[in-house]
Amino acid sequence: MDFSYALIFQTFNGVVWGLIFALIALGLSLTFGLMNLMNVAHASFYMLGAVLTAQFVTRLGLGFWSGAALATISVGGLGMVVNRLVLARVVDSPPVIGLLATAGLLLVIESSTLATFGAVPVSVDPPVDATFSIFGVDYPGYRLVVAGVAVAILIVTFLLLRFTRFGLWMRAAPQQRELALISGVSSGRINTATVIIGSLLAGVAGALVAPIAGAHFQMGSSVLAVAFTVIVVGGAGNLWGAVLIAILLGVVRGVAAAFMTPSEAEILSLVLLLPVLLLRPDGVLAKARS
Repeated sequence: MDFSYALIFQTFNGVVWGLIFALIALGLSLTFGLMNLMNVAHASFYMLGAVLTAQFVTRLGLGFWSGAALATISVGGLGMVVNRLVLARVVDSPPVIGLLATAGLLLVIESSTLATFGAVPVSVDPPVDATFSIFGVDYPGYRLVVAGVAVAILIVTFLLLRFTRFGLWMRAAPQQRELALISGVSSGRINTATVIIGSLLAGVAGALVAPIAGAHFQMGSSVLAVAFTVIVVGGAGNLWGAVLIAILLGVVRGVAAAFMTPSEAEILSLVLLLPVLLLRPDGVLAKARS
C-alpha cells in the first residue's frame, strides 16, 4: 500500500470515526448543556450499544440492523431507568457529586457487562460487504453507510432541537427554569427526555461501531477522554461546537494514522487541541450556543 493510498484511506476512516465521535459528544453535550451534569456514565451507553448489538446478532441470530435497533432502544430504556434512579437525584447537587455518582455508575455498568457477557471481544460481520472505489481507493461500503447514517441522525437531531416545540423547551428550560415552570414546562420531564435522547445517540454510535471494532466491556473508556475533550474545546454547552470539533478531531486522527501508529495518532490529535484550550479556554464556539 503506497503512501497516497494510505493517506486517502485513513482520511476517510477519520471522517467516519469523527462522525461517530460527534454522535457520542452530542449526547454528552446535551446532558451537560441542559442539565449542567457531566455524565461520565455516558461512555457506558456507547459500550452497551456495541456489546448488545454483538450479542443480539451472534447469540439470538438477529440480522444486524434488527440487532442494532433493538440494542439502541434497550440503551435508551436503560438511560430512562438510570435517570430515575441516579441522575435525577444529583442533577441539582454540586458538580463533584454528579461526577462521582456517574463515575460509580460507569463502573457498575462495566462490571455488570463483564459478569454477563465476559471479557472476550465479540466481532460482528458488516451487513454490507461491497467496497467502493473513491479516488482510486477501495473503501469498505459499510463504513460509508455508517457515515451516511450518522449524518442523517445528526440532521434529525438538529431539526428536533431547532424547529419543534419540544426542542424549544429543551433549549429554553435550562436558561429560564422559573419561567418554564410557570409556563407549565416540567424540568423533570425535559431532563428525562434529554437523558433518553443522549443515551440513544450513544447507543446507536456503539451499534454502528460493532462491525468495525470488536465489542467489549471496556470500549467505552477509550472514547471518554475524547468526548470530554471535544465538549471543552467546542465550548461547554455548545452542541454543534462539539459536533464540529469531533469531526475535525476524527479527520486529524485519520490523517495522522497514515504517518504513525493509531495510538500515536490519537495522542497527537489530543495534544494539538491544547493550544486551542490555552487561546480559547471557553471553547472555540462558546458564544454560539444552541
